[in-house]
Amino acid sequence: MKRKYLLMGCLLASLGWASARTWTSADGTRTFEGDLKNFDEATGKVTVLAGGQNLIFSQDKLSEDDRAYIQEWQTKKEAPSPAESLEDQKIGKKLTDKVLSRLDGKKFESVSMTKAPEYYLLYFSASW
Repeated sequence: MKRKYLLMGCLLASLGWASARTWTSADGTRTFEGDLKNFDEATGKVTVLAGGQNLIFSQDKLSEDDRAYIQEWQTKKEAPSPAESLEDQKIGKKLTDKVLSRLDGKKFESVSMTKAPEYYLLYFSASW
């Protein structure tokens, strides 16, 4: 029984490390593993989570491959997702001002969507 929990714990721990990328210095002499967290185009600063700490440094210190990866990551991050438009969603296109409401104090008020949600929570209650 304990062996099963140990194996499950190891599996979950290994999943956390699966997304780490190996980063290489511009001269190719040093490498480290970490996850890209942020890139500021204006300053050229890169934030990488490595060893539980956020490392912030200039992109000039990275290899050409790593810089290309950062540019791809930035492009994907800025690209509009398909969920941006409610009309693209099966459930989203049926949501209108008449359907959505929010409890404000003791009364309900109509609400309009400001952006398309990524997830929906549907609740159904039946009484027989």
